[in-house]
Amino acid sequence: MPPKFKGTEGQFVSTAAATRLQENYLKGKRCENIQEPIRGEFFGIDQLKKLLSKKTTKGIRVYHAEDEDGNPRVILVAVDEDAKKIVKDKNGIKDGGDDDYLADGPLCPQQCDE
Repeated sequence: MPPKFKGTEGQFVSTAAATRLQENYLKGKRCENIQEPIRGEFFGIDQLKKLLSKKTTKGIRVYHAEDEDGNPRVILVAVDEDAKKIVKDKNGIKDGGDDDYLADGPLCPQQCDE
């Protein structure tokens, strides 16, 4: 049985470590002849608060994804202490969003300065 999540998982890293991780990613993309790759995705504080305010939330899981144009994207979902997603629509039947999964933020650098 996996350990319970406490809400303290993950760690802050130095600017140098964060830069090194991003440069590793960018180097790989340039090897694929992608000169200006997507570097990130922005999510507003109000949307993040919605995820974090769900009862029993211990954190947010980030799923790597790809849109219809082949661009890298991420999907965020609230997770409880047992590492289970906190979702209302477990079957994926509802359309239009139900505050379970957060995605489609503005892409950076296309819509951000970095």
